[in-house]
Amino acid sequence: MGKIYIDGVLDGEGKIGGDLVPNDDVLWLGRGAGPFLDGQMDEVRISNIARTEQEIQTLMDKGIEGVLAVTPEDKLATTWGALKSKRQFN
Repeated sequence: MGKIYIDGVLDGEGKIGGDLVPNDDVLWLGRGAGPFLDGQMDEVRISNIARTEQEIQTLMDKGIEGVLAVTPEDKLATTWGALKSKRQFN
């Protein structure tokens, strides 16, 4: 079962199909069979364990400072430029 929280509040949940296999492939967020997400995502967190709504709220209140997977090199623009250059279109 997957759950989506927005600002610490449960916004949706549903069954996730298929097997989740750890790998080094790109993880796409905001992309499905249709067009890409027309918006912005900020402070996305993915957990490999089930969390209670209270744990989600606590983590949201703490923020994600220090747990970012993207490490800026000198300037943020450098990191985002590298990420944009890796974007693949089918």
